[in-house]
Amino acid sequence: MTGKRNAILANLVVFLTSVSSLSLHAQVLDSSFGTNGIVVMPFDQSSGGGITSVVQQADGKIIAAGGAKSSFAMIRYHLNGTVDSSFASNGRLIKQFNGHFGGANNVLIQPDNKIIVSGTALGSNENFAIARFDQDGTPDLDFNGTGDAVIDISSSDYCYGMALQPDGKIILCGERSLMPNNAIVVIRLNPDGTVDSAFNNGQGIFYGQYGIWSSRLNEVIVKPDGKIIACGNANNNNTDFLLIQLLPNGQLDSSFGTNGVVVTPNTGFGHDFALQPDGKIVIVGRDVATGGHMVRYMADGSIDNSFGTNGHVLITHPLGRPGPEQVEIDKDGKIYAAGYIDTGNEEIYLVRFNADGSIDNTYAHYGIITSLSPQQERTHAMLIQQDGKILMAGSVSVNFSGNFGMLRFWPFPLSVNETNNKQDFKIFPNPATDVLYLDDARFVEDRYIYTIFSSTGEVLQAGVLLSPQINITNIPKGVYIIQIIDRKSGSTTYARFCKL
Repeated sequence: MTGKRNAILANLVVFLTSVSSLSLHAQVLDSSFGTNGIVVMPFDQSSGGGITSVVQQADGKIIAAGGAKSSFAMIRYHLNGTVDSSFASNGRLIKQFNGHFGGANNVLIQPDNKIIVSGTALGSNENFAIARFDQDGTPDLDFNGTGDAVIDISSSDYCYGMALQPDGKIILCGERSLMPNNAIVVIRLNPDGTVDSAFNNGQGIFYGQYGIWSSRLNEVIVKPDGKIIACGNANNNNTDFLLIQLLPNGQLDSSFGTNGVVVTPNTGFGHDFALQPDGKIVIVGRDVATGGHMVRYMADGSIDNSFGTNGHVLITHPLGRPGPEQVEIDKDGKIYAAGYIDTGNEEIYLVRFNADGSIDNTYAHYGIITSLSPQQERTHAMLIQQDGKILMAGSVSVNFSGNFGMLRFWPFPLSVNETNNKQDFKIFPNPATDVLYLDDARFVEDRYIYTIFSSTGEVLQAGVLLSPQINITNIPKGVYIIQIIDRKSGSTTYARFCKL
């Protein structure tokens, strides 16, 4: 694998050195979090695991939920990425349902600070499962009398999404086994964990089949007007994005799409979506053949042709096909898509778009790629924190064992004047071995300082430029970014180079 990765790197040297106009802040991790912005740990000393959902409490603490020990698992962290030992058992919580294994897919915090976690319980059948805990991690026995609930719909049911209504009712979505194909499911629970029998004409559950082969729902949102919208995929001859919208009573909303349903062909698996303040809907996912896709819809389900190309953005990268699994929209309307990219090894990937669907080149040219291990890592969850920082979470394979992994990025430029971030100097040779030369006589003045960063934002070398050459002997092989700051004007320039 190492030889293959080095071959890919060598073949891309020309491309990498041509990408000269970068904003370095896109590559800088928040060093106040974990170790240089990164937290990677097994669930405990005897089990690995991985994160599928993250949420932030009002006090800033972070709860990460996923799977470990073949069970629902949660860890609570302080804002700096250290484990909060006051939560559950030394900061960690394991939950099974009547002895059945399973894994959590979502975690939410109620207005009263109670914690809800949902996913699938695996026993003789697969069932929707949900549990509620007090803030300290103890089971909330007011929830279904036991602190948890298992909803048996059919022989095989999988819960993927969860949302909370303002009245405390809980929406779950996923798929159910319905021969010959799987169908989508939306369930509403009362605040006490019992099924809401008033939902969908007294059924408590909404079913639907929208693909030739099968269909499923991956995420659900309760809109400000009380309508329920969910995204997923319908498997026809190809895999298509699927959106459905229900009225608050659980019936299809005929004002949305075609009788409450929108299917967008040849877009792939609709992993996640987000609502804009104007009601527009952004959905991301991955098609196995073509890579990442992002589509924006009007509030009525019609395609928003002002976005990307006729409402559609194909997310590509020269290193491989991105697989976006999460999308978030910040207060400025910037759209973040996160997931993984297959470069021969699965690696963490983040890209930011402008509100019109164009890539935000002030953040990163093709997106941030971060490798935390020589094996595999994926982003399964993303959160824009209360302070605007970007938290990405997922699974990181270390020695072929899964780990809880999180990274936190700054969303804005470093505290320098970036009025000139266009590269106006040449570096050579590129690739370099021991010495990097700058083709500009001005760098003999001591007004310029340089910093060399890794792709994860770690500072590897820095100093004052007293000559137009930099000794890079002690830097490992790889691709790096050099930042040069004019201390007199405050302007900053960047370039990429490869060390062999």
